[in-house]
Amino acid sequence: MIALFLRENVESESQKAAEQAEQEDAADTSARQDAEEVDIDLNDPEVAEAAAKIQAGFKGYKARQEVAVMKVSSQEVMTPL
Repeated sequence: MIALFLRENVESESQKAAEQAEQEDAADTSARQDAEEVDIDLNDPEVAEAAAKIQAGFKGYKARQEVAVMKVSSQEVMTPL
């Protein structure tokens, strides 16, 4: 009797998971369609300027990460044992 209850419980949980996966797939498809509808003129000078600013910001972010790693490693070398 307990086994039957557990089996039914597992089956209902798997059905819920399947329904949730279907809903997520539908939402993903809808989001993908919305993303495809965006029309950006890649030849627009303002778009190129915006892209350059984003790239420069990311490059600075990566450089700051590298400097932080170098500071930590130089402190480890200088630390007396």
